[in-house]
Amino acid sequence: MKRLQVISLVVLVMAVALTAFKRLPDSASTDDFRMETDVFSGTQVDPIVETLTIFRAQIIYDFMGPDGEEITIFDIPRGSLVLVDTRRKIKTSISTSQLMAFMAAVKSQPQSSSKNHLLAPQFQERYEAAEQVLTLTDVHLTYRAKGIKPKHPEFAQRFQLFADWYARLNATRLGNPPPFGRIELNQSLARHGLIPAEIERTVVVNATADQAQKMRSRHLTNWQLTETDRKRIQQAETCLESYPEVPPDRYWQIGRTGRSTRK
Repeated sequence: MKRLQVISLVVLVMAVALTAFKRLPDSASTDDFRMETDVFSGTQVDPIVETLTIFRAQIIYDFMGPDGEEITIFDIPRGSLVLVDTRRKIKTSISTSQLMAFMAAVKSQPQSSSKNHLLAPQFQERYEAAEQVLTLTDVHLTYRAKGIKPKHPEFAQRFQLFADWYARLNATRLGNPPPFGRIELNQSLARHGLIPAEIERTVVVNATADQAQKMRSRHLTNWQLTETDRKRIQQAETCLESYPEVPPDRYWQIGRTGRSTRK
């Protein structure tokens, strides 16, 4: 019976994902933009993660690290994400259907009480239109995001699509939290026609002891690509063609460096 429930859930979430792909506006293929992201832990002034995300037509390139040590290539029409490690010169592929099946399995498995709140947060939403600030509050998990209106309204949907899948991908890495709270934030931002400029996430580990973990990110968006961006895309495509492919579990096993992720 439990297996049937998992299969049913996989079918449902895959149907939702396919609907999201079909809703992506055709005009998204005619405009490109870029977003630089810095992620900070607590009150630290130096970022623990730096990424550059390039939205080009129906393919999204995400470069992690100052020199693009890891590149994630999200091919939207094919429903695939390829991770490229430029230091180890290897790559691995994960399909969106595999990610949805993994998420369904996460939700179906018994969890410790300390993680239950991350599986199904009960958010209260508050939106301050004048400041374009969105707050999602749960007893254990809170997001506060300051947004901006993109150059074209459909850019908000394109960002949501990428951010949702990136959150699911990050959740497969050892030690990372489930993506469900972040996905709700992405949906709320898109519903208000926003992309993020700043995000702060607060996780209350122990409410009685008032213990909280804070992460924050800063996002700088430009509405046109640079020549350097185009060279980076060419570099990514060259790596994609020339690097050997390994299974995902081997990719992470031999490359576990304790990388942090965006929130």
